[in-house]
Amino acid sequence: MIMNGRHTTYIFLLVAAIPFLASTLISPAFAEKGFPINAKSSCISSSCHSNFSRTKKYRHEVADDERSCAMLCHQLVAEGRHEFKAMPADISELCLQCHDAPDLKNAKPVDPAPMKLHKPVAEGKCIACHAPHSVDTYRLLHRNYPEELYASYSQKTYELCLSCHKGMQKALAEPRTLTSTEFRNGNLNLHYRHVNKMKGRTCRACHRHHGSPNPKLIANTFTLGAKTIRMKYEKTGTGGSCATACHIPVKYDRCEPEENMILTTPREGSDAAGDALKRACGKNQ
Repeated sequence: MIMNGRHTTYIFLLVAAIPFLASTLISPAFAEKGFPINAKSSCISSSCHSNFSRTKKYRHEVADDERSCAMLCHQLVAEGRHEFKAMPADISELCLQCHDAPDLKNAKPVDPAPMKLHKPVAEGKCIACHAPHSVDTYRLLHRNYPEELYASYSQKTYELCLSCHKGMQKALAEPRTLTSTEFRNGNLNLHYRHVNKMKGRTCRACHRHHGSPNPKLIANTFTLGAKTIRMKYEKTGTGGSCATACHIPVKYDRCEPEENMILTTPREGSDAAGDALKRACGKNQ
């Protein structure tokens, strides 16, 4: 039989497609929705997900358990089938089955004032910050974040926070600024003075990651070793005040700098001139 060029091309394409078609038709995953599984077997100890959790430093307890993953988070639609209920748009519905924290659930807030939530928490996007299964970073976080109250500053140390709060890169790196942060006394950058040092205070010293009754997610307390330290923060239109065990009560103001009798390390840079402060505050000279 004599074949022309067109027939030869068709035969070549058919032969090339045989391996793909065979694997597709043979595989139960392609053949039908929810291929058969042994519902009594562990997801992570089976041949399917054997390396999913075991190789990481930090593992979500549920994902590391023999069968909890298929009962609490990935709920089976039918016994013995690899078919699960769709994840809710608000993933916190699942998280709050176990993580019943006041600053998450707002069930019993420490302060009677309305709770203000971190945006990912308010949107139910817990996995924006936390890995649901396993990871090598602290608290199952997707990126680096300090484990202790004090830490030496570097952008890599605060990789998690800076991945969203990109404007804070300057706020944590510049000793003086009139634009990068509102937490300043005149042009003295108070974010920089708290964080950017060998023994800097990490975000958790002042802020609550999930929610707080205070503006800017400012905390009412923080933990230092076995002690719980109380904080009192008040916000004003151009600044605020803070009273804590770390230092005497102090005030700050972006437009009219406060004088605080407090022993501190030398201040880098120079105070801004009065006209520069007025411009930054939107005031006429």
